[in-house]
Amino acid sequence: MNATLGIAIAMVLILTVIVMLFAMQAKKHAKHRKHKLLAAIEALAGKHHLDVEYQDTLHNRIIGVDIKKKVLVFADWKNENVHTEVIAVKDVKDCTLIKRGNKIVEKTKSGKKATDEYVYEIQMELILPDGPIYLTIYNEMIDGVLEKQLLTDVATKWREHVIKLMD
Repeated sequence: MNATLGIAIAMVLILTVIVMLFAMQAKKHAKHRKHKLLAAIEALAGKHHLDVEYQDTLHNRIIGVDIKKKVLVFADWKNENVHTEVIAVKDVKDCTLIKRGNKIVEKTKSGKKATDEYVYEIQMELILPDGPIYLTIYNEMIDGVLEKQLLTDVATKWREHVIKLMD
């Protein structure tokens, strides 16, 4: 009985160490990703002579703005690479939020219709003369379900920023 208890304790300790190693690796990877995103925003700012006065750092992306020059900067981490956009807000004709997902309409027991919405992605669509640009603010696969409301609020806030700068 004591040997079995000892083996069980040893297995729990080994599993705990393995989980801790994975957690440390994930934290290190997140820190590396954030550093790369910040470096990309700084490089964009330097290249285009921008003063990014305000920015939000999300899990895999950063969005910022030079208010005086009315320029939006965006960096997104995809497939282990940073993708960037620099958008002159003066060129933006319209700015909308697109929620990608499904709506489910069901009848309740009382006969009324109930609608449930499932959103897996939120993008800010910027209409430019050359065509639209889509900036992903929320993606369920990357950000997780628990972040949806927070990132919905962030997307709404940035849409309002862009609309104010368009005037």
